[in-house]
Amino acid sequence: METALPFEPCTTCVKFAYTWKSNVGDGPVESVSRNSSRALFGLHVHTAHPAAPAPGPDLVNCADCRHLVTYVEYSGDDVEMEGACATSGDEVLHQHLLSHLIDRVPIPG
Repeated sequence: METALPFEPCTTCVKFAYTWKSNVGDGPVESVSRNSSRALFGLHVHTAHPAAPAPGPDLVNCADCRHLVTYVEYSGDDVEMEGACATSGDEVLHQHLLSHLIDRVPIPG
């Protein structure tokens, strides 16, 4: 697996990654905080760093990847995610895949 990011992270990227990395517990609060940071990071990268290439789906370890890939494969490009403000399933998958890059963001020491 590559360790470098395929784009130059900004201050917001670092803040999301710091929040994600600093919540090391396995309790419900830590889990929600980590998942939220990861999801918001993916959305941020999708909008602020639009040229960033997304990694491939992790169909073995990520249930969200499996779900979204299946959704996009069976629903087609023109179907929108319900309640996602006219965002296509393919775009939601792309945002999710970008969220997997959060572990590559360098955190200043």
